[in-house]
Amino acid sequence: MLALGGAPLSSPKQTTTERQSSLFPYYAGFSEAFVRDVLDALQASSDQVVLDPWNGSGTTTSIAGQSGLQSIGIDINPAMAVVAMARLASQKHLTEARGILTNSGRTLSQRFLIENCSSPYDCSTRSLLLLAVFRIARRKLRDRDRLATNPTWWQVDQAEVRRALASITKIQIDRELNELGSKLSGGRTSAPVSLVRGNLLGPALPQIAADIIITSPPYLTRIDYVKATLPELLVLSLVEDFSIEELRRSMIGTPVIGRGPDSMPVHIGDYGKSLLAKIAAHTSKASATYYLAFFSSYISRMVASFEKLRGLARPGAQMVIVVQGSHYKEIFVDLARLSTDFAGAAGFKLVSRADFNFKQSFAQLNPKANGYGMDTAQETALLFKLV
Repeated sequence: MLALGGAPLSSPKQTTTERQSSLFPYYAGFSEAFVRDVLDALQASSDQVVLDPWNGSGTTTSIAGQSGLQSIGIDINPAMAVVAMARLASQKHLTEARGILTNSGRTLSQRFLIENCSSPYDCSTRSLLLLAVFRIARRKLRDRDRLATNPTWWQVDQAEVRRALASITKIQIDRELNELGSKLSGGRTSAPVSLVRGNLLGPALPQIAADIIITSPPYLTRIDYVKATLPELLVLSLVEDFSIEELRRSMIGTPVIGRGPDSMPVHIGDYGKSLLAKIAAHTSKASATYYLAFFSSYISRMVASFEKLRGLARPGAQMVIVVQGSHYKEIFVDLARLSTDFAGAAGFKLVSRADFNFKQSFAQLNPKANGYGMDTAQETALLFKLV
């Protein structure tokens, strides 16, 4: 355990036990112990509001709720919003989901999804039922070898998802609900949890005044978070109308970037400017075009994100973010340093940091990735205070 601001801190990396007992295989989530330790280190009190602007599978909101703290989670990915809501489910919600299933037909249909799983983001019963469908569909598609060499990239379309869903029976969903019931957290959520399915940089966010921010922004690894949850998004698209391609373009760190931003923010720091210059001058193919646009787009959106967080936080708010460095060819990309510069420009002062070394990195998830010193990786927890 390392220290953050003088307090012991568990690693943000999920343990094997946590991954095996999770409701959904979301590789980007951090550990529950880490969130608990952060809340203890910051001496969070019951009158404070906790915010996670990249809430993902909902670890921050779940643990904050169990700790008696009001929490708000924002995520642009609707599939992860479903998982985060299902994570708040109790045995009561499980019983309700089974009751819905009892009155359904023998096999799954789009009509069943529309009637019983619409608007799952504010109802743990509907989200739990939909999550059971997610998990079964994902296994069926994996059995049909619809994953690319990169284990985060699904090669699947709507027709294949419809065929997978048509083969799901009521008995299978009931068994899946039983499995989910065994994985539900034993800790009771004793404080309000608000989940917002939306874009942090969009105009439609509710009014938020956070005292504590705990989060992990997208890394600079070109992992496509939409492709990683494509089966679930295709299931959701049968229930509600949204554009998966538009979602891909809206994600921070997306590999779908076009020509990049027309202009860069002023306050990206000397390191950010130096990094972009090195990438632009690199001799490898597309360095000065696609890859420069990719890194420029990420930096531009992250600068805007920290500026947005300043407006969502109370004066004196404390913020802990978890980041991981990466490589572009032989160039090391120090995301902790970039984030410190971006946060500083938005008024967040760095208080302390804790570094954690481990063997598996996101860059290594793709077995074709070239190794530039990637035998080990490091995640860093950065503590800031809004001044």
